[in-house]
Amino acid sequence: MPESPIESLRAESLFAPCNWRALLQGNLHLHEIGAGRVVVSFKDPVVQESSLEAQTSDASNERFQIGRFSLRSADISYKGFNLSGVAVTAAQFENSWDIVGSGGELFIPGIPKLGVTKIELRESGGVFTLDSSSFRLGSGSVSATGTSATPAALNARFQDILPSELIPGLPAGCLRGLASGSVQLRLNEPLRGSFSISNAVLADLPLLKNISDFLADRSFLEIPFQNFSADFEFNDGVWHLSNINLASDGKLAARGSVRIGADGQLSGQLQLGVANRILSALPGARETVFREEKDDFWWAPLALGGTVAHPTEDLSRKLTASIAGGLLIKHGTNAVEAVPETAVDAAKGVFDLLSPLIP
Repeated sequence: MPESPIESLRAESLFAPCNWRALLQGNLHLHEIGAGRVVVSFKDPVVQESSLEAQTSDASNERFQIGRFSLRSADISYKGFNLSGVAVTAAQFENSWDIVGSGGELFIPGIPKLGVTKIELRESGGVFTLDSSSFRLGSGSVSATGTSATPAALNARFQDILPSELIPGLPAGCLRGLASGSVQLRLNEPLRGSFSISNAVLADLPLLKNISDFLADRSFLEIPFQNFSADFEFNDGVWHLSNINLASDGKLAARGSVRIGADGQLSGQLQLGVANRILSALPGARETVFREEKDDFWWAPLALGGTVAHPTEDLSRKLTASIAGGLLIKHGTNAVEAVPETAVDAAKGVFDLLSPLIP
């Protein structure tokens, strides 16, 4: 006998019109059955084989038939996916069911909770096929298709999502723009995908403030990026961002990878590129820190640390030291008077250390 795909089921406020004459003859044929609330959990799919036993079972099941059911509110769990508060209608066609859901919320591990607009899927032999679906995430949208057949897979696309809604713990102000991209989920594999951000703006970062101070240029406090893209992977609460590619024409660029732990801890290795016109205003920086020239930028390694809410990096310290050394070589004892006040303030720790050596 084919095994039921349902692991557990609880229903409240069941209702159904019944053909009592057929029931008295030993047949229960329900044209439609409804419920106020249902909580159901599904098993992993089991491949059904064609056999005499299955055919016999099908014949015996003719005594009990349901043609359609409707659920005002259903909570459904399957392979870590959880739907809550969704309204469901389903109709049987031969050996399959067509199922439509709307409203409620969808939770998938590693993905922010989604509002359900519409879900259309089919069930046959314990295997579910997601033909189409649409969801809401903040001001943006998500669409998905997939199957529970082995290997189970889900493919989704998202667009116009705020970065703070996409990356857990990211402060709303430090990265602005709208993210779009794709996600692939396979059974027993990490969640993988890629994204790009349109109209991206980086702001309120310590490194940008330090560069702004060094150059006495407030335009570096907020930098628009023409290119901002990355690949990502999520597994056991940890995000890995790779192939990061940021570029702001004539100012800055960055490439590399970042890890965001389940507790929000941040680590990563980036290459930071700075345009030549900017480096010319930073004495010593090109000679000691930004040594490699490529793609119209001069590059230096940058190590990230801290947390997503409070990131740290090691480049500011190196930059401060290089500028201080460059100023001493270029201007000698008049170094402090030769640069803007903001740059002096940013480098004052280095000058304090070197002051005993200055005649």
